[in-house]
Amino acid sequence: MISKQFLKLTSFALFFGLFIWAQVGTLQAQQGNTALDYNEWETTAEMVEEALLDGTVSELFLITLRDEIAERRAEFQLAQNVNETRLKNLSDQLVSLGEKPEEGTEAIEISERRNQLVNQIDSLMVPRIRALEAFKRADGLIGEIDIFLRAQKTDNLLQIEKTPLD
Repeated sequence: MISKQFLKLTSFALFFGLFIWAQVGTLQAQQGNTALDYNEWETTAEMVEEALLDGTVSELFLITLRDEIAERRAEFQLAQNVNETRLKNLSDQLVSLGEKPEEGTEAIEISERRNQLVNQIDSLMVPRIRALEAFKRADGLIGEIDIFLRAQKTDNLLQIEKTPLD
């Protein structure tokens, strides 16, 4: 009995946390805040992973989680294209400098400019790489939730119940 109450309380706490997270995300979107909060995402992803490992969450809760994660996944997919125009411009500039000589030396001005461009490209790639990693994690969690839900449905179908003949 205590175990069922604990499971219900845990599911409620997880559901409530997810609800608050979704409301904050909606409020931020309405305010035009387009910055992604990766710390919040990390917390949410860890919560989902723990819930799946625990195996005691309800189907409704998992479906709600899946929908929220799918929304975040879409945000991460869009964020993978951030700085696209600027990166293209910097890459074109880098290409215009020609290949870096394998042997011999290059003019100091060209070498310094090449380093500046590479550093700018690297710094502009960071948000894209973070978004890609978060997208992959969200995609993986959605897959795990789908597998868990299918397993729950299979278990429910195969569960032997008493018949009127018993």
